[in-house]
Amino acid sequence: MIKSKTFVLFSLLIFLFTFPLFSEDSENAEETIVFIESAKKTEYKKIEEDDVVIFSGNVRLSVSKTSQEIYIEADYVVFNRNRSTLYAEGNVVFTELGKGKDESQESLTASSLLFNTDTMEGVFDSARVVQESSKNINLTNGATLIVSSELFGKENSGTVTFKNGTLTFCDDENPHWKIKASRIWLLPGNEFSFFNALLFVGNLPIFYMPFFYYPKDEMIFNPVFGYRPREGYFVQTTTYLIGRKPLDSSKKDDDEPGIYDFMKITDLMEQEREGLFLKNTDEKATMPKNSLKLMADLYSTLGGMIGIDGVFEDFGIVNSLSFGTYLGFSNTLFPKSGNNYSKYSATDKTYYNKSHIFGLELPFRFYANFKLSISKSPFTLNVDLPLYSDSWFKYDFLDRSEYMDWISFLLDDKKEEDNETPISEISSYSWNLSGSISKPKWVSKLSPFVENISLSSISSSAI
Repeated sequence: MIKSKTFVLFSLLIFLFTFPLFSEDSENAEETIVFIESAKKTEYKKIEEDDVVIFSGNVRLSVSKTSQEIYIEADYVVFNRNRSTLYAEGNVVFTELGKGKDESQESLTASSLLFNTDTMEGVFDSARVVQESSKNINLTNGATLIVSSELFGKENSGTVTFKNGTLTFCDDENPHWKIKASRIWLLPGNEFSFFNALLFVGNLPIFYMPFFYYPKDEMIFNPVFGYRPREGYFVQTTTYLIGRKPLDSSKKDDDEPGIYDFMKITDLMEQEREGLFLKNTDEKATMPKNSLKLMADLYSTLGGMIGIDGVFEDFGIVNSLSFGTYLGFSNTLFPKSGNNYSKYSATDKTYYNKSHIFGLELPFRFYANFKLSISKSPFTLNVDLPLYSDSWFKYDFLDRSEYMDWISFLLDDKKEEDNETPISEISSYSWNLSGSISKPKWVSKLSPFVENISLSSISSSAI
C-alpha cells in the first residue's frame, strides 16, 4: 500500500513539475523568499531539468513577499525551485499574515496543497478555513468565519473559490446555522457570491438560493427593499450630498454573530465614486461631522415620501444646526383579511390624504424640524421648532433604514422587525426658545442699580 501511494505521488509530482500550473509576468514580479525553518529529513532530486527538494517530518517553512507572509506546516513537502511550485501533504496548516499592522490572520488546514510561491496562488484539498476580518471579508468584533470545502482555490487577484463548501460562524460540530453551496466565491473589494446554495438552521434546510451575489460597494442612493403588511412592498433611498452613511450600529458587539453579519462593514474606509457606486479603498476614514441627505421612498400600498435632512456642527458661533423637511403622499388604508391592507375601499375608491397649515389645504402630509444652538460670550441661544401635519406622520414614513439586510429580505424574516419598538403616535409637540446672557462687562457701569442681566427661557406649546 505504501509503495503504491509513493508511486502515485511521484507520478503526480512529475506531471505537475513538467507542466506549469500558474503564470506570472516576471518583469513585474515581486521578489519571493522561501525559508525552511525546520524539517527532519531533506533530499535533493533531479526530475528531468528541474531541481526538486523533498522535506519530510515536521516540516515548517515560510514564503515572504512585500505584501504577504505565509507559513506552511506539513508532514511532507516537495519544492520545485525551477518552477517555484510547492506540494505539501499530511496535516497541512497554511497561515497567511498581511504585512500591514491592520491586517489580520487567515489560517486553514488541508489534506494536501499545491502552491506557487511566485504568484501566491494555491489549490487545497479537503480544506477548512478559519478567518478573521480581512480585505476580502469583514466580520463583527469577535466573530470568526469558518469555511469547509472539498476543494479550495486561491488566485493572485485575491479571488477565493470553494467547491462544495460550507460556511458558518459556529465552530461546533453541529453549527446553529450554515450555508452549503456548490460554489462559494470571496471576491476582491469585499464582495461574495453563492451558486446552488442552501441555508440550514440546525439540520433543517429552510431556503434555497440558485445564485446570490452581494456587492460590498455601496450605491450612492443606498437602496433598501422590503415588505410590510400595512405599507406593502417598498424601496427606501438615501443619497448623501454632504457626508456619508455611518456604519450599521443595529447590532451590539456582545451579540452573537448572526446569519448575515459577514456582509456588514466593521471599519469605515475612504470611498471613491465610480458611476453610481462608492468603492471602498484600503485607507481607513473618520466619520464627518456634517451631513446633508436626500430621501425618496415608495410604498406599493401606502404611497411615497420625499425629504431632506441636514446636520452641521462647530462652524462660527453655531455649535449645532439640524433641520429636516419631509413630505408624505399617502392614501387612506383599509384593512383586509388577515393582517393585510389595501388602498381601495369597499366601493373600489382611493382617498388621498391632505393636510392644513395656516388655513391652507395642502395635497400632502408633512413634518419639519429646526434645531439651533448658538454660543458667543456672553450670549447663548437654543431653538427647537418641530411641526407636524398629523399625529401619525412619523409612524407612516420615518420607520426607515439605510442598510439592506439581504438574507432577512430573501427569507421574509419579520423577527427583527417585530422586536423593534414601534414609532408611537405624536400627541403633542412644543416650540422652545431659550437663551441666556451672562454678566457682560458693561453691566458693571450700571451698578448698584443693575447687578446682572439674564434671559432664562421662553417657550410655546401646541397640542
